Amino acid sequence: MSGEMQYKQAPKDHLKTWAGLIKVSAWTCAGVVLLLVILAITLV
Repeated sequence: MSGEMQYKQAPKDHLKTWAGLIKVSAWTCAGVVLLLVILAITLV
């Protein structure tokens, strides 16, 4: 029983970590894009 429970909970933990990674990467991408936009505006 305990083995099955651990196996069922594992995917959820993986999803949590993946969601966190995706959020972090998305925010970093947004930050880079914002910086590029600001640079473009200041240069123009």
